[in-house]
Amino acid sequence: MPPKTELLAPPARWLVLAAALLIPGHEARAQQGPSGPPVVAVRTTQTMTLDGVLDEPAWATATPATAFRQVEPDEGAPVSERSEARILYDDDYLYVGLFYHDRSPVTMHLARRDAVFFDSDKTTIAFDTYRDGLTAYRFHANPAGVRRDTRLSGGQMTGGDPTWDPVWDLATTVTDSSWVAEMRIPFSQIPFAEGPEQVWGVQIERFIARRQEDSWLAFVAKSEPQTLSRYSELRGLSGVRRGRGFEILPYATTRADYAPLEQSGSAAFTNPFRGRANYLFDAGMDVKYRLASNLTFDATVNPDFGQVEVDPAVVNLTAFETRFAENRPFFVAGSEVFQFGGGLREGGSGAQLLYSRRIGGPLAWRSPSSAAYSDVPEEATILEAAKLTGRTSGGWNVGIVEAVTARETARWVDATGARFESRGSPLTSYLVGRTQKTFRQGGSSIGAIATAVGRRVGDLPLGDQLRSSAYVGGLDFSHQFIGRKWVVAGFAAGSHIAGRASAITEAQRSSARYFHRPDADHLELDPNATSLAGYNASLELRKQAGIHWRGNTGVTLTSPGYEVNDLGFQRDADRIAAVAQLRYQVTTLGPVLRSWSTSVQLDRSWNYGWEPVGSSLSGNVQAQHLNFWSIWLNAARDFAAFNDRLTRGGPLARMPAGWRAGGNFSSDRRKPWTLGGFAQWTWNEVGGSLVDMGTTITFRPSPIWALEVGPRFSRERSDAQYVGSVADAAATSTFGRRYLFSGLDQSTAFLNTRLNFTFTPEMSLELYGQPFVASADFDGIRELRAPGTFAFLRYGQDAGTVQRVGNQLSVDPDGAGPARAFSIAEGDFNRRSLKGNAVLRWEWRAGSTLFLVWQHQRAGSEDLNDLRLGRDLDRLFASPSRNVFAIKASYWLSP
Repeated sequence: MPPKTELLAPPARWLVLAAALLIPGHEARAQQGPSGPPVVAVRTTQTMTLDGVLDEPAWATATPATAFRQVEPDEGAPVSERSEARILYDDDYLYVGLFYHDRSPVTMHLARRDAVFFDSDKTTIAFDTYRDGLTAYRFHANPAGVRRDTRLSGGQMTGGDPTWDPVWDLATTVTDSSWVAEMRIPFSQIPFAEGPEQVWGVQIERFIARRQEDSWLAFVAKSEPQTLSRYSELRGLSGVRRGRGFEILPYATTRADYAPLEQSGSAAFTNPFRGRANYLFDAGMDVKYRLASNLTFDATVNPDFGQVEVDPAVVNLTAFETRFAENRPFFVAGSEVFQFGGGLREGGSGAQLLYSRRIGGPLAWRSPSSAAYSDVPEEATILEAAKLTGRTSGGWNVGIVEAVTARETARWVDATGARFESRGSPLTSYLVGRTQKTFRQGGSSIGAIATAVGRRVGDLPLGDQLRSSAYVGGLDFSHQFIGRKWVVAGFAAGSHIAGRASAITEAQRSSARYFHRPDADHLELDPNATSLAGYNASLELRKQAGIHWRGNTGVTLTSPGYEVNDLGFQRDADRIAAVAQLRYQVTTLGPVLRSWSTSVQLDRSWNYGWEPVGSSLSGNVQAQHLNFWSIWLNAARDFAAFNDRLTRGGPLARMPAGWRAGGNFSSDRRKPWTLGGFAQWTWNEVGGSLVDMGTTITFRPSPIWALEVGPRFSRERSDAQYVGSVADAAATSTFGRRYLFSGLDQSTAFLNTRLNFTFTPEMSLELYGQPFVASADFDGIRELRAPGTFAFLRYGQDAGTVQRVGNQLSVDPDGAGPARAFSIAEGDFNRRSLKGNAVLRWEWRAGSTLFLVWQHQRAGSEDLNDLRLGRDLDRLFASPSRNVFAIKASYWLSP
């Protein structure tokens, strides 16, 4: 093994970057208060008609807000077209009237609710109702009457959670010289602290698509912190109450599932658990009740958590789990409340404490080898779930989620027809609690989080796999200083899991930590342990504002025993990671570019044995041209380091040095067609490489429909794809086991296609399809020659013999020597799939929706080692298919 110090990059690079970052510049001190003029709301007793025409006399009593200034493209200049905003209110509603003059034709198109677009004029009004600089509620509209609503969190002015869906109304009108948006927003839909007088934060934005002009009422320069504390003040609200709103959303769904009969090669009969057609009817109810003006309780009985859009196809040959996006509305809505980490970005932890797809996820049951057919629920049934979100009278933002999943039974038959069953999952409870408090109008914050999982495993065999309990607790903070240009943020979290010794041993041997590594002096596997504990902590210093210079530096510690995968998502433990980044940006308009920036970043990581397991230096350049085309280029040098994951619990290996380079681009988003693409190349000093490239083409020929096509192709070549290990006392150099690898040439190609029709802002049809093909060619079998190296003995060339017997490779590691012969499956494959769906969505009344859904899936695989699109697509479309048709209707009531 080479000395560990040989793999350490010179520390001078780290020190220079950190020092450059930490030297404050001579830039003007950023403002902290409201950056725009106050807006005064006027109470009205008049009955208001929502028609997109501001002709009621009450509108004339409100003083218009007109001082809009451009953020893009001419920063600081007045809005190019006269803009007026007025706000009225009565006991129940907030009325917003936005009158936008325009000397050119208004640009608009239809889209479904919550769609994001850049080729239509639009407007947004946002309210920071608690005036704490932490959370804001945004209402968006375009001239065609398309609505979007988002909730901002973490004090930032951009982004937001689009799954927040309040019930509100919009009417618009368009003329040759203007367009008008009239909004009616119930006070019941916005949380706020009741009191005789209200002062909210307010921001109003206008976007003119043909100029890509973004203008704000509360203007904030790009060099200043983009935080909610800069919102203008909304004054004049008095005597308003949110009330104790009570909302009920019952639903009913029916589903028909059609698939061909399944015939197993080991049985003389077809699958007895399902026929060609299977039908399901279900019903349930969601309830929302405001315990106070600023606390909301959500509950659901027999929730419908079916995903409208299927997960994409993937081929995963790593030891790590694939992370899929959460699409279930109950869990997505308000998920930003549970974000944890003190605002950390670069330098933060890769662990996510709440990964809601654990709740009601796939069963842990493993099919026995004797099973010819099995009947296993696709996921655990969620019996009930509840949420409490809002703000206490003491100013603490709180969020609590609780859910219970049912016991599930797995059934199977063997080749003789004998039937068996066993418990597929135990009764399981999940609980998450999060609280956070801000100070100085969002300039500082502290918070805490706790999660708990309890499984009633009893004496079930599943207790050998599943932990009986898992707990996580953490604290986080952030503090902005020097005019809020600088931020220091951090967190500390601890975890504790408990269960049978076999379940805890499995956790110790998992790919996140590999406690059984034979050459890791800092790790020790305890087969008798019934619990495991660990911690995760991070600290970051970040410069978030400034005319030109920005950056960050931070360090993260993740102890070997840290484990959050019962309710979170985590790939790595046993890590000490550090990062330093320095960024230079120019945001003013130039002769060629609208803006550009460049950055350099140094990343270093070690395990808790202080073995260097990662070191890279990277840089990138990004720019936007005057014609609104954008480009981003990057390059990185990966220095040689150790790899304590390559052998999957075996001895340390070496990770060869290499390079990464790539970039992406996007065209002018104002056009009816847009083009974007990316390409990434990775290669190392021993011949390994990865090429990944793709493009996305969007075509919108009319205001009502759009087509998006996104082909992607990747090819990876590796000299060390792990295929297994075998015990052999003769393998003394690798601690009595042979760690086996193969060369790999893997190709993947797929095409994402979306076709959207929007008939009205309330009715849309969305179609999605993804044909997917992947192949892998495994080349030869080899073993790791010695710990701490990237050197291999190739069987049949450097040592031993290899013979192919059917689809197995028979290996004798040393020919006539004493080593034990073994067999290993040849891994070549060709996999194909087609996934798609069609969703007709109709919001037939406020808060009530009808869905008509069709889901289509087909797949196939063969022991081929190459990818040929023509052949593979022909065989894909010849494969048997599964079709699911579903109807779901919901009805919103607010008694």
